Amino acid sequence: GTKPWKRFDMKADYYDYPSLDLSEKKYTLRFRTENGNGKINLKMSLDNQNGVATRKEYEQEAGSFEQGTGMLMRIPELYPILSKGRFIPRVSMAFSRYEKKVEFKDSIFSVSVDIGWLGREDYPFCELEAEFKEGNRSDTDEFCQVLSQQFGLEPEPQGKYSRALKVCSR
Repeated sequence: GTKPWKRFDMKADYYDYPSLDLSEKKYTLRFRTENGNGKINLKMSLDNQNGVATRKEYEQEAGSFEQGTGMLMRIPELYPILSKGRFIPRVSMAFSRYEKKVEFKDSIFSVSVDIGWLGREDYPFCELEAEFKEGNRSDTDEFCQVLSQQFGLEPEPQGKYSRALKVCSR
């Protein structure tokens, strides 16, 4: 049977050092609330080809940005990255996410539709995102091609964070 879509109301704030050290390394540090529950997240980009990003992620539930960064700094490999000084806010966004798990071949993907604003409340966006969860990672390209052909979608090589930064620099 078809499982229903789950809704998450999200607000995300992104941070960096004043030197933009994280951005230069293609890392993003985010505090996000999902239906009121806080999470801190550090994403470390490894690759991005044709709108398919590969990255390493660390995520912890946290009541605030400060609590979350303290928790991430307890992970030995993250301490040198996150202990260089104070962080400054870079950009924010808010959106509703409609998400469901989808089986494709030998894999499970999380498919979500995000609707909200990026960077400024007068800059709306709507996007479909597919994230590999488990199974055979080689199914990812074919799954994305099927979505693209079935719905007339084009890959977006930049993430929400990069697009929001561009909006705010205008």
